[in-house]
Amino acid sequence: MEAAGSSRLAHTGLLVLFPGFFVYHALVDLGLPPVLGGYSVLAAALMVPVVLLAYTMSLRERGAVWMDIALALLLAWTLVAMGMAAGRNRAPAIVVSYAGAMIQWVALYGVARSLALGSPRLNRWCQISWWLMTLVSLSSLSLENLLQGTLGLGVLEDDESLANYQDFGLLYLIVTLLCIALSERAWFRWGVLVVSVAILFLNGARSEFAALVLGVFMLAVLRSRHPWLLVLAAVVAALGIWASTDALVALFPDNRIVALVESSYEYSATERQEMAEHAWNLVQTSPLAGDFGNYRPGEYAHSILSAWVDLGIGGLLLMLLMLGLPILDALRRMGGHAGAMSNHRRVMLVLLLLALLLLFVAKTHTYNLLPFALGLYANDAAQRLRPMPSAATA
Repeated sequence: MEAAGSSRLAHTGLLVLFPGFFVYHALVDLGLPPVLGGYSVLAAALMVPVVLLAYTMSLRERGAVWMDIALALLLAWTLVAMGMAAGRNRAPAIVVSYAGAMIQWVALYGVARSLALGSPRLNRWCQISWWLMTLVSLSSLSLENLLQGTLGLGVLEDDESLANYQDFGLLYLIVTLLCIALSERAWFRWGVLVVSVAILFLNGARSEFAALVLGVFMLAVLRSRHPWLLVLAAVVAALGIWASTDALVALFPDNRIVALVESSYEYSATERQEMAEHAWNLVQTSPLAGDFGNYRPGEYAHSILSAWVDLGIGGLLLMLLMLGLPILDALRRMGGHAGAMSNHRRVMLVLLLLALLLLFVAKTHTYNLLPFALGLYANDAAQRLRPMPSAATA
């Protein structure tokens, strides 16, 4: 009974944090006053008591796992770093931003930690979430947006109090991969893939678009009996797209994904290189403790270096262990039998791999894919220790 109750709370959190985000911004676009700002932080704050209750209920059945303790340690470590920075009046805007990120981490980890893995209910709620998010995204399209290769909801990023295209892209990425991984119907998986690739292409979130393509490819390889054929098909498709870049640029001149092959992307790459160099100089000066917030808001290193800067070498190593050990554990358990993996373990492994990859090449260490992926791993680890009757029979 408690297991069912905790999963119901988690599924409620899934609806509030994912499609709720899309619905709220669509209403703001229609004229609703943005009373919740960018939505993510305040919605997460409202969900924290809910997910903590769900987590407490699941603890009575299955107990804690090492990832729960590691996350608590990381949050405590971060709070200490934030407190020391606040005490020195260092970068107050960055401290506030960190506080919001930590609230979202707790909510996202708590939702993933309490989902009913292995249950048809999870598949159903993921599909409901995907349909809501997709319909809201499509409703924002106009002919002008379509011709420009942009998504209508992207105009919201002009207001700094609201979310930007990357927030939309990440939430849509997570739900899409869950839908594709959990569904047993091939036609539905293909439909979700085609629609989601189109929406993320128009959305313009480059990292999330690449993560979706790579994540779907990894899921297909894990399902396939002939993975090398998929690799060959992917190479052929990539060559075809590369050969069509001029046509894509002419067709979608304002699209951020297409801009990757244009000179306009060089400015963004140069900026990120300068941020990485600044971060490297900071950790060379203070390799043990780092130098929390010693950069202008938004000008953090878009890589794992950001953890070293803000949390020191201890925080960096803790984050690497929290991501690396689950991946090694999942690969060890998979062995040479990827086809025998359960659907939720496939998507768990893929999300962990994507989180690690993006953390090294494109995202800061507060990226919200990390807590969701880690929460799924903790959920699965707890289920292995003491399986739920409902999950075992689903």
